Amino acid sequence: MQLKLIGHTDSTGNYSAVNLFLSHRRALVASQYITEKLDFPRERVYVTGRAHLKPTVENTSIPMRMKNRRVDLHLEIHNGHALEKLP
Repeated sequence: MQLKLIGHTDSTGNYSAVNLFLSHRRALVASQYITEKLDFPRERVYVTGRAHLKPTVENTSIPMRMKNRRVDLHLEIHNGHALEKLP
């Protein structure tokens, strides 16, 4: 089993200088919580940031931008030779 955490930001700020760092940091903080509080094995966690490149909604208002500031969790379960991805 492997857990992939993908951090995201809204479209405000500078992509390379701010949003990429912030999205990665957001995923890293989530991974620290999961490994420390939920006792998930650290070696099974992969962390990355995507900045503002994959919004879930348009960045046209503050409430909409808040929805794009998130961490997506992907849990991959290895079952024999097959790899199953849970939704």
